[in-house]
Parts: sequence; C-alpha cells; structure tokens
Amino acid sequence: MFRECRVASVFAHASPQNKAATGPVEQFAAMLAHNPAYSPLMGHLSAETIQRLQPTETTYMEVVRIMPSLLQGTPAAAANGAKGGTGSGSSTVGSNTATDTKYSHQQQQQRQQPTMLYMFILSRQSSCSAWANCWMTEAVRPL
Repeated sequence: MFRECRVASVFAHASPQNKAATGPVEQFAAMLAHNPAYSPLMGHLSAETIQRLQPTETTYMEVVRIMPSLLQGTPAAAANGAKGGTGSGSSTVGSNTATDTKYSHQQQQQRQQPTMLYMFILSRQSSCSAWANCWMTEAVRPL
C-alpha cells in the first residue's frame, strides 16, 4: 500500500492507538510526505523482509529494507493517496523519447539511492475491541 501511495489504506490498518497518535488521515498523509524519515516509504521501488520475529503472542515485528523511488513518494503523491488516489504519477501511451530518456536517467539515479530500514510493529487487538484478534500496525520506525 505504501508502494502505491495509498495513504488511506495504510491508515485503515493502523491500530486505534496509532491513529490517536498520528491524527486524522490528512495529518497522517502530511507526516508521510514531509518527514524525511518516512517519505521514502511512499512510492518505493521495492521492499524486502530482512527479519521477522514474534516476541509475544500479541506482538509481531518485521524489519524491512526499502528501495526508495525518485519518481514517486513526493508530497503530491502522498496527498493524492490521502484522497484515495493511487499517486502513481502520469502515464504515457506509446513511446516518447524525451520521456524515456528522463525515466532512464531517473532509474539510474534510483539505483544509487541508499536503501532504508524500517521496523514494522504490529499487535493483535484484544478480544474486547472492535478489531478483536486483528493484527494492526502500532508503529513504523526508521532504523
């Protein structure tokens, strides 16, 4: 969902405690778009799980390596995602040499981008909550 810049979908999977801390979806989208620690998540090229662990029956953690994108993950893409759009940028039909060259150059720059590590922390919601036994995101922390 981060890859497609679908902020509203990401926010929907946040735990009630996480939502209370990050505010409404528009505020969450702004945080993702404008915070350099989190903006690489938006529209990233790829993600790779490095480590998984479940320290308790109700806590799950995953370390993920993200390859950021220069084409997506901009504040505009994140804002589009908050409104339910895909934020995938413009698309072209057919071949456009200038566009192809631009993307080729950007793809080359992307290969030079450093990867980012994040710890995703999920919790199984208690049986007395509206989300009983669902795994929801408590936090995402840059490492």
